[in-house]
Amino acid sequence: MTPPSNPTEQALSRHRGLATLSAPEVITKAVLECLPSVSVLSLTECPSLQSLIEQLKDPEVRDVLRMNRLRVITSPDAARAFERAAWAARGGRHVLAVLAGTTAASAIAAIRNSTVLASVPDAAIGCVIEDRHSLNGVDVPGTLLLRSELPVIAASTVDHLRDCVEHTLRLSRAEHVPAVTLVHPTTLESGSTITLRANRSDEDPEDVGLRHRHRGPRWNESGGALRMARRLELNSHLALPSPGDPSPVGFVTVGPMHQSLLHVLSTLGMIGRVPVLHLGLIQPIDEAPVKRLLARCRKVVVLEPTPGTVESRILACAERMRTPGTELATIWGKILPQGEGQEEDVLHGDRLHPSMLARRILPLLRELNPHASKSTRFELVPPDLPVALDSTDDVLGPMAMDREVRRFANALYESVTDDGTWLGSNQVEDDEQDEQAKRDPVRLFLDGIERGPGDGRRVNLEAWSHTRFERFGSPAVRQALASKVQHLFLISQHPGDGMQDIERLARSMVPAGQASRVIIRRVNLGDPDRVLHTVREIAISSLHGLVILDDGPPARFSVDAIEAELKGIDQRGFQSMQRVIWPSDRACIIRQKTMHVEDESINVRQAMPTETTWSIDPINLRWPPRLGGRVRPLVEQIEVFRSQAPMRHTDISGSGIPAPTPRHGDRPLWSVHIAGLRGTAPGACMKLLLNAGQHMGYRVRFRFNPDPIGAGRYAWGQLLYTRHDEDHLSDGLTSAIPFGEADLLLGFDRSEALRSVGPEENLRVASSERTCGVVNIGLFEDQLDLGLASQDVQAIEAYLAFRLSEHGRFFASFTELCRYRFHNERMSDLVQLGTAFQLGLIPATVDAMTAAAKSLESIGYARSLEAFEFGRRLAIDPDLNRRQAEDQVTEPPGRIVRRFGHALRKTGPGRLARAARFRHLVQRTLATMPGLEETRLGRESRRDLVIAMRRCMIWRSFEDAERLAFDITALYQADRGERGRQLTRLAILPLAESTLIRDAIYMASMAVSPEHRRRTRHRLNVKRGRGDRIESRYLTRIELVLVRWRFRVDLRTSDWATRLLASLRRVIPRRWRGTGRERAIRTAVRDIIHRATREQDRYEHWASVLGELHAMALDGRLRRASAATLDGLARYGPRAMEDVMDDSVPGS
Repeated sequence: MTPPSNPTEQALSRHRGLATLSAPEVITKAVLECLPSVSVLSLTECPSLQSLIEQLKDPEVRDVLRMNRLRVITSPDAARAFERAAWAARGGRHVLAVLAGTTAASAIAAIRNSTVLASVPDAAIGCVIEDRHSLNGVDVPGTLLLRSELPVIAASTVDHLRDCVEHTLRLSRAEHVPAVTLVHPTTLESGSTITLRANRSDEDPEDVGLRHRHRGPRWNESGGALRMARRLELNSHLALPSPGDPSPVGFVTVGPMHQSLLHVLSTLGMIGRVPVLHLGLIQPIDEAPVKRLLARCRKVVVLEPTPGTVESRILACAERMRTPGTELATIWGKILPQGEGQEEDVLHGDRLHPSMLARRILPLLRELNPHASKSTRFELVPPDLPVALDSTDDVLGPMAMDREVRRFANALYESVTDDGTWLGSNQVEDDEQDEQAKRDPVRLFLDGIERGPGDGRRVNLEAWSHTRFERFGSPAVRQALASKVQHLFLISQHPGDGMQDIERLARSMVPAGQASRVIIRRVNLGDPDRVLHTVREIAISSLHGLVILDDGPPARFSVDAIEAELKGIDQRGFQSMQRVIWPSDRACIIRQKTMHVEDESINVRQAMPTETTWSIDPINLRWPPRLGGRVRPLVEQIEVFRSQAPMRHTDISGSGIPAPTPRHGDRPLWSVHIAGLRGTAPGACMKLLLNAGQHMGYRVRFRFNPDPIGAGRYAWGQLLYTRHDEDHLSDGLTSAIPFGEADLLLGFDRSEALRSVGPEENLRVASSERTCGVVNIGLFEDQLDLGLASQDVQAIEAYLAFRLSEHGRFFASFTELCRYRFHNERMSDLVQLGTAFQLGLIPATVDAMTAAAKSLESIGYARSLEAFEFGRRLAIDPDLNRRQAEDQVTEPPGRIVRRFGHALRKTGPGRLARAARFRHLVQRTLATMPGLEETRLGRESRRDLVIAMRRCMIWRSFEDAERLAFDITALYQADRGERGRQLTRLAILPLAESTLIRDAIYMASMAVSPEHRRRTRHRLNVKRGRGDRIESRYLTRIELVLVRWRFRVDLRTSDWATRLLASLRRVIPRRWRGTGRERAIRTAVRDIIHRATREQDRYEHWASVLGELHAMALDGRLRRASAATLDGLARYGPRAMEDVMDDSVPGS
């Protein structure tokens, strides 16, 4: 066996050994190995080749290219890439153009009309074209190429693609026209371990056969492309039957369908028993091998990625060879014969997937070997998922931005009411603005659909994508200017340096004489308030408007911008500047549910205004004139600046960890499905596994789906380990995992993990008999506001447990754990990998995985080894999965009292007396309620009471704390011990929340309190000894109403304004604190508790009332309630109150 290659050595410069390369890298290596030398490699800038283009910029790689005299050029689209390659070929050179992405189809016309090689016979132009749909969704390069007369090769695998590079140049040299290798997108998004060959040198080109260990045709042979294809044996037969013994069925395979068929036959043990013709050259069709197969089979099935393309040519060939008295095979392809027991839906699944292909052709294979096919048991269709998943549409990129603009336009349309107001019913805050909107009713048209009153002013609203406005925007603007009806265009500006500036384009569309009739504004799509303000301004002006919507800052849809930002985090392993933004009243929370803590976790995608903003808005004049104002803290922003990676107090070194015993060490193959990839595909986790596989000497094959699913995350990847066999390198397997045959599932993204084990047609990788799994059930920061936080986690765990093996599954919130341990949730993929390795689910040694982790760090993924070793410890020590809760629900009251006492001793004159008085009050109160210590819920209520008493002193004075303690103590004395002091437990939190009215003074006092600062430092793991620095910013809104004007200032400051507000708490009288509604809620809750204390004969009633109040306080509904609602609750109870509310709804 060939020894494994060193993965750190540049594979492009090596001449022997093994290397695992992606398909674009294989193309580059094939160019270097080709003789005669290829002078120019022309690449298209597209997602499929972006990783290769970045690698070719590396200085070491550039030196390799320079030594081999290979010049690499990149172009923004495929047509330009081919044009530059054709220019280079005029000098008698061999050139290769790789045309990929959605613009590949646009280059077909230029390739077909090229006449460069007619005048330069020694030159050759090879094209590797990705068979992907164009931007219009109709044109496909493969279909367009078969309408021309160009030689076309269909690549089947990554290894085949490597040989096709040289074959394409030979065909081009023989035919004197550009030749094409057609590559399916799935092949371009895959990779494999290949045996390296020597790069080209100045040897005689005729020695190419000796260097490649096989004799090939000469480059200067004549006879055209078909003769050259026969010499190269591009078309090959497998198990061709004898003329006198026709086979019941035979197959013609094209492109990746060949390897999929071999995978199926290898699994069924039918390799060598089924006639197969692999058409490597699909244009021109070599009719000789086709005729042989048609004459020796009764049925011939054409398997191709695009059904009907090659099948029509096979049918034409059959008609030409049909003579009277001859029997030819019936040809199937686009339509397959449906056999007994075959499910109808399999005919519409993924044609390339081996499992789906097996279900399609199984009735045909039964005609050849009934016993082998009957022994096959297919994996059943999985049950439906327990939760609804988001659409698989792009969540990032230009199309996602266009959909967001469209959703905004729909929201504007839906806001129009029957009386013609819009943007008013749901968006304005004051009645004056609503009154102003009613004076100018509108009738809105969107996509020709009308909404609003018939007598309203007509406004045409249109949503335009970037590319559509580039192509068709000019006539639409001219039509709008010629119309008397107001037009409002919402246009998306796609991010990127190479994108057309829509604002400049829009201004150029407006004639100079009509510029006064058009308003053009540019707004950040991420600032909806500003967008609404701009739209409202244009609507009131009655002029035509073009609103150009930018992506950020910060970027929300630009994959490149988000990836560049997160790439810096990956390179450091931590965020040098960590920003946390939360509402100002967050410091006032006493206790909340765990899901609410998750909802309010770090959100780095948001940002506060960069400077103070102000506005002056007119309001309706009324009598008597209005004069007033208010101050309201809105947002608190915490920024932590770090120069070193944050560390928690835990041992994460690999010393002392026992080596695991692999569960799959004796198997001939091992496969893993990675649901969610970090970084550019194939992702950090798969790169580590690729390096580990090379260290172990495995043959590695992989594929991935590079569709973005979130910030810096991509869909999925699959990897296959097999053992090398020098005598039989082609084992017939693909990198696709058949249904239910994955050995390991790594669920980096929860939604993708569910999708991979659910009834998705091209996945279904898991089975309870075989598949082990390590799955992250937590959410990423960009998922917390998408409705995923409310999903039933227990139902998700139960479904995953049902689909995975009972003896090899591990579920944890890896993202939350990594946010706490590393302050970097992106490292959770390597923590999962370490956990899976320690559980024995990966067939590799400790040395191989460690070396692979170190190699991963060298390419820009810092702290990889640290995360991997922590995952190993997590597998053997589940306690590491626990972290101290943010609200300190496990902290004993005695410790809380001591901590508060220390803080009171630093509060100025009389601090010692205040600390002693508070300590005595708490000790006396708790001593009179020993029954609360008996249950867990009682102990939680005791902690809530201690915290509330301390905050009463912050709210106003010590008397408020004494009054709270008196009310609770009185209720406890009247409560029943056999019920676990239920009334007291349920009353503490609602009484505390209603007493501590969250006005501006209290929120400011809590924001600058030592308690809040301590919790913030603990949560963000701020260590001043490690050079960490923390800064706070606050956004405070100041509003002043003067007669008919409203002045509003959003003041962005440090903590001086907050401290100024906090200093007023002993100056402002208690009766001025809070609004009238908040004071009424406080009175209503106290009345309920007093009545519950007195009316012990209605114990069950008050228990249900206080239970509802406790739930309302826990989820925040109590602060939004009204005194009338609480009065009805006290009178009727929760259930009766619901019936009363239902009866009050008209039509119920």
